[in-house]
Amino acid sequence: MSKKILALTLIAVIAAGMISCNSEKSHRALMPPITGRPGEVTLVMSTELYDGFVGDSLYAILCQEEPALPQSGMDGAEPMFDLIQIPPTGFGNIFKSNRNIIIAKIDPNLKQSAISVERDYWAKNQLLIRLGAPSKEAFVNLIDNKDDFLINTIRDAEIDRQIYLNRKYENTELVNQLKRKHKMVIQFPKGWQPRVDTGNFMWVQYNPPDITQGVLVYYYPYHSEEQLEYENMILATDEWLKARVPGSKKGSYMSLELRAPVYSKVFSKDGHYVRELKGLWDMQNGTMGGPFICWSFVDEGNSRIVSVFGFVFAPKYNKRNHIRKVESLLKTVSFPEE
Repeated sequence: MSKKILALTLIAVIAAGMISCNSEKSHRALMPPITGRPGEVTLVMSTELYDGFVGDSLYAILCQEEPALPQSGMDGAEPMFDLIQIPPTGFGNIFKSNRNIIIAKIDPNLKQSAISVERDYWAKNQLLIRLGAPSKEAFVNLIDNKDDFLINTIRDAEIDRQIYLNRKYENTELVNQLKRKHKMVIQFPKGWQPRVDTGNFMWVQYNPPDITQGVLVYYYPYHSEEQLEYENMILATDEWLKARVPGSKKGSYMSLELRAPVYSKVFSKDGHYVRELKGLWDMQNGTMGGPFICWSFVDEGNSRIVSVFGFVFAPKYNKRNHIRKVESLLKTVSFPEE
């Protein structure tokens, strides 16, 4: 092949790729927005299957209680998701823009069971999960031990949608203030305002009617991995809350509610070691309380541990979706290089 022909071929390939990319963007731009409330999952499944052991198996996964909320383990506990079952014959256009859709299919002609995940199928930012199996027994086997996969896939989609909104409606002044004074980024949207900003501590808050959502940012020198052990993180977190978050009454202060479970895990985010704590907080010598989630990062570039403690106070409302909004902020934490 001559160099001239080769060059023309490469140009054609690049042009085709650009046309394909632009076509996909145009197609997505014409899609409707998702519908439904945060946490809703539309399950397309026949009523016969839903009322039997197949539906029971899927319900047990998706509607298990959300941990680390005030009602967890009691009557009135909030489920992971709000499940809406629709038979295939009723799954018309009105439902095809729903935010999270699971299509469950049992067909003897299927050669094997399978799970597939698709996005932006009928609407922007939509999650579509297909579950297919040749028999009822095979379907139950398909979703057996898939609890974490199904829950995390849907939960991450919910939080990522909120991150999209956080960035779209960014409070640029607040984001720049945090970056300039504290050498980190959190994508706070408009409505969030700094309440305290001093030294190595910042308190940012959002107060829609009858709800308080807060994020505390604090940091201190990193010396050893022992600082990040569970018990040490519990002690350090409690000390910071007591010293920096007073209540409305004299002698009252925020603390961890250690009579309830405090869940913990470790993971890596953008190369940074992270310790997560999740549970309940209360006001010592006061009457307030609610759920919290805290991520503590090792910021090796600045030789420090950075804790981002998000909390919710919403006595009149369920808390699941509100604490997920706070968690979406933690997922945007980064430590940009100078």
